[in-house]
Order: sequence, then C-alpha cells, then structure tokens
Amino acid sequence: TASTTALLKIYKSSFRKDPFEPIFEKGVHNGAIKTVALCPSKTLLVSLADDNTAKFWEYGNDYRELYSIFFHDHPECIAIHPLAIQIAIGFSEGYLYI
Repeated sequence: TASTTALLKIYKSSFRKDPFEPIFEKGVHNGAIKTVALCPSKTLLVSLADDNTAKFWEYGNDYRELYSIFFHDHPECIAIHPLAIQIAIGFSEGYLYI
C-alpha cells in the first residue's frame, strides 16, 4: 500500500549514514578490537585487540590514550575492579595476568 511504501522509504533513508564512526583520532589498535572494559567509578576504558595490545584510555570530554602494553601471548578477556585498583587480563594460553 502507499502508506507502507512511504514508511519503508523513511526507514531506508534513515540508515544511509555509515553507523560506524571513529572514536579515537590517534593511538588506535593495529588489529580488530576483541573486548573492551569500563571502570564504573572512573573515566577509564581498556581495550584488547588482535595486535596483542591492551590500551588504556581516558574517556572524559575527549578520548586520550594513557598507556599501551604489548603482550607476546594472546590476550582474550579483561576485567577492571570497580575502583580501578586492579585489572585482570586472561590469555588464550590459559593464564591470568593481574
């Protein structure tokens, strides 16, 4: 019907913009990001990627890389203490780094 066609046109046109927008202008990973962890009490974000790096970001008014660590093994998961006292990173080789 005419109303269904008009609704589909509106729906289709609203998705023409690319939904993926860059967050970080510099300091990005060289591989796909596997996981991200946020600290609930601070403006701290940690990302793990296929390039075997963990990057620590401050995400207040702007994103800023604070620190980067390269691992020879393959990090798979991450958890941050609610007060950012500790960070645990799990590896595919079967161990945990705290």
